[in-house]
Amino acid sequence: MLLVAIVFTAVIFMAGVFVWQERKSADQTSDAGRQTLEPPSEVIVDMSNWQTYENKEFAYAIKYRQEWAGTSQTKYNYVDWQVFKLPHHNESSGGFSVGVMDNQSGLSLADFLDDLHDGGPASEIFISSEKLTVNDLEGMGGEVVGPGALISAVTYFASGDYVYELRYNLSNSTPSIDIAQERKEFEQILTTFRLSDQTADWQSYTNSELGISIQYSQPWYPHLVRNQYGPDYVVFTKSSEPLPTNLPATEGYALGSQFVVHRGLIIDVAGVSTAQQYIDKMWPDANYEKVKINGLEAIKIVQDAGGASGKAISYSVFRWPDVYTISHWPYDPVSMDTTSFLTSINTFKFTDQRAD
Repeated sequence: MLLVAIVFTAVIFMAGVFVWQERKSADQTSDAGRQTLEPPSEVIVDMSNWQTYENKEFAYAIKYRQEWAGTSQTKYNYVDWQVFKLPHHNESSGGFSVGVMDNQSGLSLADFLDDLHDGGPASEIFISSEKLTVNDLEGMGGEVVGPGALISAVTYFASGDYVYELRYNLSNSTPSIDIAQERKEFEQILTTFRLSDQTADWQSYTNSELGISIQYSQPWYPHLVRNQYGPDYVVFTKSSEPLPTNLPATEGYALGSQFVVHRGLIIDVAGVSTAQQYIDKMWPDANYEKVKINGLEAIKIVQDAGGASGKAISYSVFRWPDVYTISHWPYDPVSMDTTSFLTSINTFKFTDQRAD
């Protein structure tokens, strides 16, 4: 069986190489070059009556003619996946898609794609690639070969915590589909892709005592809690009703989906004098990740939400002698509340001029 698996994998790989060699003379690409993608000059397309699909949750928009039908679907490596098909496409082939992938680790687009296309038996391999620009967005495009020697045209852009993938399947099993013509249309659709400012109509919360500012969306409401048990903190809930005075942070879990901005003193923890000691003391068994939020170095932790059900996510920013922790629960990567929180995180900043 092992020999059969090895031979099968080799056949898939060689098939991809063969397709690449066949395409190479007609469509030579280069990793070092960069092109600006524009509608193909030989095709004049009237886009004035095209409709616009706008995804407010992940802040992008794209245009296409009304014959395309879009549906939201699920796939293991996407936090959001929109698939568009024409009437003659079948379920397994044809059409294009826009997928959104999580990049909270802050990897560069090149490093992210290296991880994505790592050459494993269940992954895809770039058989041609090039840098390109679409509407001032710098990205990477080309063709990939996947399991079963399926070839797809792909384009990737990185923005904030996400990588956006636009894909058209070139290995189409439906004889009636003119792949070459549809690929031209896909390239025209690609030129309409734009990212929008998700926080354009958001509110901004600033607290001069805490020295912080953060943006948030409706229907969140900020509440400053005067805490007799420690430093004041800010709780964002979906209710405008005032919170009880001196509400302990742990009781906030009962308030439902929310997030909290809390400032503590590193040196208030016994035996702690450095940020790393604070991490080891406060989260001895947690798996944490070093990330950046709005240019600030932070520690990201996802763990059980204590008194609440599900998971909680927190980001801690160290600014001696303080540690600022921004938390959210319940953590669900596909929920609007979590998506909103992750966008808010990237607006967090300090408002005073104290040196970090």
